[in-house]
Amino acid sequence: MRLPLFFFALSFFGASSAVTIYGQIPFAQTHSISVSATGTATSGIASPTRSLLPAYDETILQPPPPPDNQPLAFTLKLEASNASVTGLSIMQHGSFFGFSIEIHEHRVKPYGVEEYANEFGSLVQAIQDNPNVPIKNMLIGPSLTSGPWLPDMLWPTGYLERFKDALKIIAMEHYPTNNCFARYGMGSFVDPQTTFPTFLNHTAGSSLIAQYLDTSARAQALGKPFIMFETNTATCGGLPGISDSFGAALWAVDYGLTMAAANFSGALLHVGGQNVYYNWTVGAIYYSVLVVAEVFGKSNVSQIIDTSNNGIYNPSYAVYDGGALSKVVFINFIDDPTGAHDITGTITVNGQVPPEVYVKYLLASSVSVKKNITWAGQTFGNKYEVDGLPKGDLNIVKIVCDQSVNQCHIPLKAPSLAVVFLEDPSSESGTTPAPTFATTAVTKTANTATVDPSVLATSNGHSGKDRIRLGSTSSGSIQVNWVEGQQALTPSISSLVALAFGKYECDWAIHNAAWILFWIFNRDVGRVAIGDNSSYLPLPFVNLLEQVQQRAGGVHIRIGGNTQDLAYHVESIDNGHATAQETPHLKKRIAEKAQNILGDRLLGLQAGNEPDLYLP
Repeated sequence: MRLPLFFFALSFFGASSAVTIYGQIPFAQTHSISVSATGTATSGIASPTRSLLPAYDETILQPPPPPDNQPLAFTLKLEASNASVTGLSIMQHGSFFGFSIEIHEHRVKPYGVEEYANEFGSLVQAIQDNPNVPIKNMLIGPSLTSGPWLPDMLWPTGYLERFKDALKIIAMEHYPTNNCFARYGMGSFVDPQTTFPTFLNHTAGSSLIAQYLDTSARAQALGKPFIMFETNTATCGGLPGISDSFGAALWAVDYGLTMAAANFSGALLHVGGQNVYYNWTVGAIYYSVLVVAEVFGKSNVSQIIDTSNNGIYNPSYAVYDGGALSKVVFINFIDDPTGAHDITGTITVNGQVPPEVYVKYLLASSVSVKKNITWAGQTFGNKYEVDGLPKGDLNIVKIVCDQSVNQCHIPLKAPSLAVVFLEDPSSESGTTPAPTFATTAVTKTANTATVDPSVLATSNGHSGKDRIRLGSTSSGSIQVNWVEGQQALTPSISSLVALAFGKYECDWAIHNAAWILFWIFNRDVGRVAIGDNSSYLPLPFVNLLEQVQQRAGGVHIRIGGNTQDLAYHVESIDNGHATAQETPHLKKRIAEKAQNILGDRLLGLQAGNEPDLYLP
């Protein structure tokens, strides 16, 4: 079995451009022919049914009751300088949270960690022997799901020591829950209502990273970034009522900051289309990305430490930027509309608190709601009206500190999140308008490329043998029946692929392969038209990325597939379909093209994805 290459890049960009899309019409289809479980998990049998797409699922869960005897006030005693702080993280960047966009034979026996390590070695040698791949140390691995194989099962093979010179980034992938049974009859049933409370405390994040603390230390010893390369609330598209809730937004911030404090260098939130709950449009969990972007900012020298001292429902963090205390983060996971569990976090500083601090709040009426979420007074809007742009007046709350007793008191609603800035953030990114992108309708013109959307079906973490059953972010690939699927109108990946090459001669495409584009598209292209056979670009998502880039200075984007798929280089495109396939050892021409086209925007080549998930 050969390992395919998948690409990972970070982009920084200049002037804005317009994006032209053929056939952009309103979302019309609300149901899919999908697979839902009808028997037991052990039967492995599921039957096609017509079901409501997750995008239109309005499930609202009951929030858990407030805990008993929860302290409503606590104090953080913080150092003014990082020189006196032990346990600070590595330096972090505002683009800590990025996005994983997955586009989609089991292996032959035997296949274990030794076979995988040897296969990886074969790939390394192929790249070393290829004069057309100028940079040899761009690989990302091992990208385990930590299911059948745990990291400490792979390390005894000598994987890290053998391949340290070829590895650019060490990566893992993990979800807290598995919801594949609900849609595909695999695994066991997960009840969203009983599972919801497990997301609403600090233990959720800390337990997720526990098995990776050793890997993080190994990465630090090797001087390599360590990234959670794919994650979100649940596999197979998420959980109804959880993945698109305000509670998920609080969970994602806490999980992200927990990873950052444990020396992860970043994490990629999995992205899907109308067939997933968590982020088919700019919804709850995307607020988390903005929050984390502002917590770390653009300096690239921010460090974070977990300062939680008020139980599992009130985590807190201190952030040092350039060596000085710059921000404090408070989270209140408790849901109580009566106000009886509103809390107050008090900041004291060894030296002196500033005269005032400035607070941005992430707010909603309940952890279970999906609407009327605001960050610093602004909202993206509700899901059928969102365009990826924050609306409303920016509200930064100034709180006067009591310097006579060296205290700043920060109130938090139940539920809410607060980012406390020790200096006025009004002049920083996120307070001025970001560039936006508009759609127009034109006839087919230059820089047009088409990619057959049927090759771009996503996986979302389920078994490869059932991949045909799963929908994707591509138009028409969200049903079992592809012909009926053509009627669906959803944001696409194929348009992203086409946009990536708008500046270049479009002489190749990708079949069942994966790219990480330089920030989704080439912003200096100017007007780019997408062919009428391709799918639809999710402009709200593009506008969201602009918001992240404005705050963080860049965005990590991964477009990837799964290890059992083969990646093909295609010489030409004929009526939207790939007409020629190149199948030499390890598909190394894809690596050649990636470096030639993306240049220094390419961060790495993911060498296989989830190798422990598709075992014989």
